[in-house]
Amino acid sequence: KDAPDMIRKAEEMHRETYQKRMDESLRDFETRLERLKADTKKAGLKTREKLENALGDLDGMLEDAKKKLAELKKSTGEAWDGMKAKMDASI
Repeated sequence: KDAPDMIRKAEEMHRETYQKRMDESLRDFETRLERLKADTKKAGLKTREKLENALGDLDGMLEDAKKKLAELKKSTGEAWDGMKAKMDASI
């Protein structure tokens, strides 16, 4: 009985560590994205338009990753493994 409990606790710790790491990565990405947006305002018109389009794409990717992380946090067992793979692919 102790071994299954230890395995379960180890899996929970792994999930928590992974989720915290992903939270930190997404917050870092978001901070960098906001800095780039601020820097974009200093660019010339044509360059600014191109950068704003690219940053819009990055915003979409960030929101997608946030949704996947929220789903991951709700998942368990094999579903968690599947969501983790999707999360890894999106980052």
